[in-house]
Amino acid sequence: MHLLRVLLLNVAINTSSSAVFLIIVTNSFGEIKSTVFKKYTPESLFPIVASDIVERFYLVVDLIFVLARLSISPRGGAFTWSDIVYWLVFLVAIEVGTDWVKFCLIFK
Repeated sequence: MHLLRVLLLNVAINTSSSAVFLIIVTNSFGEIKSTVFKKYTPESLFPIVASDIVERFYLVVDLIFVLARLSISPRGGAFTWSDIVYWLVFLVAIEVGTDWVKFCLIFK
């Protein structure tokens, strides 16, 4: 599963900016929808927080793999490094924002 995420992120970055945005929005919407509309007890919140920590770690590892792959590939693509870094920072910011919204709705 982890290598599939790296492959998907790499293809999305190399394809177009709209593909990256589509992946980010779809992932964020699915995450909020799957967790917000359930009842939680205080004991059941620990696995959610732990899974978010693991998810962020995987995201950082995925980004390192993608950047390493892009740095060694001989590409003369249409995207500059600033475009790629912009989308990767945008991806991390949206993931953090999604987690904030999710926890605000859960702890309301």
